[in-house]
Amino acid sequence: QPADGLSPAAAFPDPSHDQWQSLVEGVLRKSGKEVSGSAAEDALSTTLEDGLTTRPLYTAHDESPDTGFPGFAPFVRGSRAEGNAAGGWDV
Repeated sequence: QPADGLSPAAAFPDPSHDQWQSLVEGVLRKSGKEVSGSAAEDALSTTLEDGLTTRPLYTAHDESPDTGFPGFAPFVRGSRAEGNAAGGWDV
């Protein structure tokens, strides 16, 4: 939000996920694909080379994976509890 407290988007209501999905269905229909509901969202998803799938829309309601604590499984936050600051970067 800007420092003056005014938000340019304040006058516009937040669209629901169902509204967004309905618009996606309409666009896909125009391109010749008859899909609805979650299939419309799946049609816009992309599977990457490493097997991960990226979705077309992420919101604050999506769950993020548990990152654990540094030095403990699943080791996504570093291999040592004290972090890399003590000894510099691991290469």
